[in-house]
Amino acid sequence: MSASATPEPVIRQIVEAMRTLAGPHPGSPLNERSHRLRAQNLQLRFDGPTINVTSPVVVNRSAGLSRSWDELFRNALCGQIGKSVRTVEVVGQLHLLIALDDGSEISTSLVPDDYSGPEAAYYHGFDKAEWGVI
Repeated sequence: MSASATPEPVIRQIVEAMRTLAGPHPGSPLNERSHRLRAQNLQLRFDGPTINVTSPVVVNRSAGLSRSWDELFRNALCGQIGKSVRTVEVVGQLHLLIALDDGSEISTSLVPDDYSGPEAAYYHGFDKAEWGVI
């Protein structure tokens, strides 16, 4: 993806696909194998749907913020396992925000300069076999 902002129609398509995470259905909670930490990316699994993130991630919870690869990041992320997704939205084309049922949030940067690869994230396993890249 180029250094320009993600086009608005693409943003809408992404948000619509990811909204299937929200709600009280089997695909909403982060499961016990919900993440895999790798050198260049992070994989979030939601009992079916999966998001592979290649840009910085922030976990915001009552104990504070934790950013990708800081010393408390893994614990902060693991603390989100079992929580259900309340909402998913793209905020100002700057980050993808996944709000959880207890008020915690997981967000990933959509700023092209932050990507460690050609895109911010790759998602798959959503309703109607939807997949795509951000």
